[in-house]
Parts: sequence; C-alpha cells; structure tokens
Amino acid sequence: MIQTLRIKILDKKFFKSNHYWLMSVIGKMPSLKVMKIHKDHIITLSEDAFRFMHKGFKYFQQNGGNLTKIHLSNVLGGSSSEYLY
Repeated sequence: MIQTLRIKILDKKFFKSNHYWLMSVIGKMPSLKVMKIHKDHIITLSEDAFRFMHKGFKYFQQNGGNLTKIHLSNVLGGSSSEYLY
C-alpha cells in the first residue's frame, strides 16, 4: 500500500495523452494519504493538468480514498500573482 506519492510535473509535449496519466494514477490509489507535487524550473503546471487532477480526485473519492494532505511546491509559472484570481 502506497500512502505517500511524490509527483514531478513533466513536460506534456512528450506524452501522447497530455496529462491524462495524472487522472489514471490518482484515481487508482485509494490508500493514498499524502500527495506532493513539484515541478522543474522551466515546466509549469497547466490548466489541463489541474482538470485531469480534479477528475482523478473524483475517482479517488469514489474508490474510497481519503487524502489528508496535498503539498504543491513551485507549480506556478512566471509571476505567481498572475494565476491567483
């Protein structure tokens, strides 16, 4: 049982499926308690990545998952204030 998962955000242009893998991984790990997401200095976490993570968390919850902590580290690109509404 994996309870902590650390995900490094990768450049989606190297994947045919875009960020679909996020939905697939998150949705199939109901024993997960802690998720840590970080990025490289160049790659930013795009809007579609957040959409796939959101769908993944829906499946995660449907499968009985209960996340206690999520840690997002350095996921915004450029000036971080431009992404806050």
